[in-house]
Amino acid sequence: MFLRTIQRTMSTLLSLFGLALSALFFIWIERHCALPWIPRQFGFPWVDLAAESSPLQAFWNLAVLALFFFLPHSLLARSSIKSRLGLFPERLYRSTYVTTAGLGAFLVMALWQNTGILLYAAPLSSEGMLLTSLLGFWGPLVVVASASPSALHWPAFFGFAAQPKRETLSTTGLYALCRHPLYLAILVALSLSPLLSLDRLLILVGTASYLTIAIPLEERDLEKRFPKEYASYRERVPRLFPWRLFGAR
Repeated sequence: MFLRTIQRTMSTLLSLFGLALSALFFIWIERHCALPWIPRQFGFPWVDLAAESSPLQAFWNLAVLALFFFLPHSLLARSSIKSRLGLFPERLYRSTYVTTAGLGAFLVMALWQNTGILLYAAPLSSEGMLLTSLLGFWGPLVVVASASPSALHWPAFFGFAAQPKRETLSTTGLYALCRHPLYLAILVALSLSPLLSLDRLLILVGTASYLTIAIPLEERDLEKRFPKEYASYRERVPRLFPWRLFGAR
């Protein structure tokens, strides 16, 4: 009983720490990879390529994003890695996942070379810019979070509770429109902005490239878990974009 209490406490603290770093990371992205008070507190960037060319900075940023954010996500989400770390309680494993993701996000912010290049700006007032940016970024994420609570199991998703063993495949609600609504929401959030900076575009391109690899790997695990159900589901429902809402087949 005492050991279980210690595990729950550790899981909660790890999840809160990782979630706080991840939330800061998303705010940083929405602000086009620049929060002025962060560099003063932590001395960002830890590697300064300000004197180098923009292409080198862009390549560096994509490499940092892939190495410290996307790669840990992919490794820890794989069923083969989970099975090798089977000694970890499920809740503690998920908390470790959340913490690792948060630390990776922090390293991305620490090493990111902000280019300061603005590619497009909508003709809006400063208030309109702020409101449109906030709604465009957070709106899709809030919609998915509020519309799919039972499918995503948010407390377990963030490591605050044990992951329930789903016996059925989620195919209703947003999952009846596309097979990966959370990934779609992230792409839409990254795209909807009255300002388009090179830094925001790099995040979008990097995320889209990562999903072309991550989604097939995730679906391979789902096919093993739900062999008959997922084959039928895949035939009926598009992977990412809900084309059938617009009459496409």
